[in-house]
Amino acid sequence: MSDVRTTLTYLFIALACLGFPLAALGHMDYCVFVDGDQLCGLSFFERLRQSTPNEIGDTLAGFFGSLAFLAAAVAVVMQSFELTAQREELRLTR
Repeated sequence: MSDVRTTLTYLFIALACLGFPLAALGHMDYCVFVDGDQLCGLSFFERLRQSTPNEIGDTLAGFFGSLAFLAAAVAVVMQSFELTAQREELRLTR
């Protein structure tokens, strides 16, 4: 039961680390220069919708790169727990 709770705790932390920045981005206003005029009041997602495919790709690469780093960190922590459990089992079999 403790392993399930630990896993759910880490999953909740990971989702919070992803959800809060996305929610914050959705509420921030951006100013954009179009043909020399400054347009303000666009949210991040409205700005993303009006971007060129190259800008969208750069944004998604930044987001998923951070997500991959987070996944690697979670994998290291999970492997650490598994290695500790394996060492304990090896000690008990001796």
